[in-house]
Amino acid sequence: MEFTAGRAGSESSRVAFSVVDYRSRQVILREDTWQQHILFETTLGKPHHQEMEGHLEDIKYIIQDPEVVVRDPSYPTREQMYGLVVSEALDRIKPLRVVVDHGPSPAEVVTAHIISKMPRLASTGGVIYVRRRDRR
Repeated sequence: MEFTAGRAGSESSRVAFSVVDYRSRQVILREDTWQQHILFETTLGKPHHQEMEGHLEDIKYIIQDPEVVVRDPSYPTREQMYGLVVSEALDRIKPLRVVVDHGPSPAEVVTAHIISKMPRLASTGGVIYVRRRDRR
């Protein structure tokens, strides 16, 4: 899906996807954030998170139905959303962190990357949401 949002006609206005999050808020991922920040770091001139190739659908799913959401300790308008993914590139099941900034409207994905382990609660801004399942 490709459409525009925000600055009409600019490179940053193309949207890779738009979804509704776990709290019914609109969230977009800009094409330039996906291509030039998550996959390829243009300021460094080299691939950034090559292991993220093929995880666009996982990012959408985590925004819609995260396992855990915490406040970003450095940015009050941002949330860090987590879910588990199968990484073929790493040959592992790993946590995927998706950082969403709810300051702009619609909210925007700032970054997303596979991490080695979940953060300590003390290093977060506090838990916002935990998905619960019926444990009968």
